[in-house]
Amino acid sequence: MGQELYQRVFAHIGLIERDYFGLQFIDHMQVRQWLDPAKRIRKQLPFGPPYNFRLRVKFFSNDPIFIFVQLRQDIQSGFLDCPPEVAIYLAALGLQSEFGDFNPHTYSSTFASEFRFHPLQNEQMELAILRQWADKQLEGMNPCRAEASFLDKARKLPLYGVDLHNVQGRDGCEYRLGLSPQGMLVLDGRQKIGLFLWEKVQRLDFRGRRLTLVVEEEIQNSKNSQEQQQQQQLVHLHTFIFQTNSSRAAKNLWKCAIEFHTFFRLKFIGNNGMNRKIFSPLFRLGSTFRYRGRTEYEAINKNNELQYQQPKNLNLIERPPFRRPSRRYPPRQQQQKKEEILKSQ
Repeated sequence: MGQELYQRVFAHIGLIERDYFGLQFIDHMQVRQWLDPAKRIRKQLPFGPPYNFRLRVKFFSNDPIFIFVQLRQDIQSGFLDCPPEVAIYLAALGLQSEFGDFNPHTYSSTFASEFRFHPLQNEQMELAILRQWADKQLEGMNPCRAEASFLDKARKLPLYGVDLHNVQGRDGCEYRLGLSPQGMLVLDGRQKIGLFLWEKVQRLDFRGRRLTLVVEEEIQNSKNSQEQQQQQQLVHLHTFIFQTNSSRAAKNLWKCAIEFHTFFRLKFIGNNGMNRKIFSPLFRLGSTFRYRGRTEYEAINKNNELQYQQPKNLNLIERPPFRRPSRRYPPRQQQQKKEEILKSQ
């Protein structure tokens, strides 16, 4: 069962806040899927063994705790849009976390070129990263403090925690639907053009490649009486239809939306077991799919119960022991002298 693999992976890396993570694979249709813990692995991946999974953050909390590594990878690959000026600061924090304070006698001017931080990375960006790393603002930060600062900055990125899916609108144009803790975003390229809050989504269904979304809109209708103004709410339902590349992609988008809605929106508290099913009004009629994990509300309460005593001063907290060093590449052959990097310091 998938649950056994989850337990082994989480135990191997010592992961405590397990509700936010999942194992992801790419199926034969090139659709990213999450491993269902309640189903056999062979049923979900007909090809293999061997099986190839990636441990990823599935639900990004508004108060991030343990997602530093994946955010670095997502920014590096371009999966998460990040302006270069923000990426420079985040990269410097990453170096501070892994190597400590910048030392001009230890780290050469080509040091930043040995790592990958951003899709648009070039020599100028690498020099800016070293200058930022050498700044007094970062001096003395231990790994935990540097990573906390990284997370605080990264979570303010517009698409932080958004799970993006490619769709086509009724007008034939290409859009992206983004699942977030607040609701479903609609993006035209990189521009947000709409947000459907989870509490306003009345129905979400799919048939073949088509995804149907029904959203309510409350309209205030004011009527004046002789002595007072009475407020009367009118509810209008709007239907939006999107097309995906395949029926498999439509089903996967629907399943992901169900899981997001259940995890972030519902507060169900009960025994967390393999057979447990949480009801969501978005469920497709006749579907056997259910989200079987804890909701964020339950996860937070459970973690509070099991929370170990930690010093409030982040400078006293040690870095987790399972962290692997960053992958390194050959340095650039030509770069400015180290003294030029620090001349403004």
